[in-house]
This record gives sequence, structure tokens and C-alpha cells, in this order.
Amino acid sequence: MKYLSRNRTFDMAKSVTRPKNKDPKQILKELQSLDSSSSDITTYKSKRYFRDPRKSALLKELYEYKCQICGIRITDDKNNPYIETHHIQRRSQGGVDEPRNMLVLCPNHHTMFGLGSAKIDVSTKKVYINNKEVDWTNKHI
Repeated sequence: MKYLSRNRTFDMAKSVTRPKNKDPKQILKELQSLDSSSSDITTYKSKRYFRDPRKSALLKELYEYKCQICGIRITDDKNNPYIETHHIQRRSQGGVDEPRNMLVLCPNHHTMFGLGSAKIDVSTKKVYINNKEVDWTNKHI
């Protein structure tokens, strides 16, 4: 049974990234040459770490559905807000499902934390994006 960690999955995706000097027509031609059989289906067992959705919901409300990094508030066509919560220390690495270990983030910043291009120093509560410190809303953690 093969297991792919999140980081391994990102590494695999990066490995198929093409050089930027390809002509769009070449890219379209290559896309058209691929058929559905090039995508496999794999079944595997995994460990799932459950989270208490009430904690996430309350944090989102506390931050008024705004990203703690950029302050953006995303809404759908009916003005319903969309925001995500991120565990600073992953549950799979011993992180607790507690507000002190969670951030409210827009999808872009959540992805950046997942990829490792955004980090938080928990002792100083400083956030770094691409190794540069950024000003952020840390009033509640």
C-alpha cells in the first residue's frame, strides 16, 4: 500500500511543471493528445484527524470572516462569506485542535501555509511569507 504525504504530492505536482517558454499552441496540442486513461484511480487507507467544526465556526465569526493575514473577506453571489481555518502545527504532527493552534485564512494564504511559503513563529507570533515578515492581525491568539 502506497501512502503519499501532502508534501510528496506537492513535490510530484512540481515535477511535471513545464518550462515557461512553451508556445500556447504547443500546450493545447499536448493537452488534446492526453486521454482519460492517463488518470488512474487508486484506493488507499488513510488516517483521518477530526476537528471540532464549532471551534472553526467561532473563530471565523470572531475574525468577521476576514483573513488574519490580508484582511480580505470573500463572499459568494448571495453575500455568504467564505474563509478557511488552518492548524499552525498539523494535527498529524501532534498539533492540537484548539484556537491557539488555528488561523483564519483566505484560500490563497491557507495554500501558502500548506506549501510552506508562509510560516508563523509561534514564540514571537511573527508571520513570514517567502521569508519576509508581514504585518498581520494577531490580536486574538
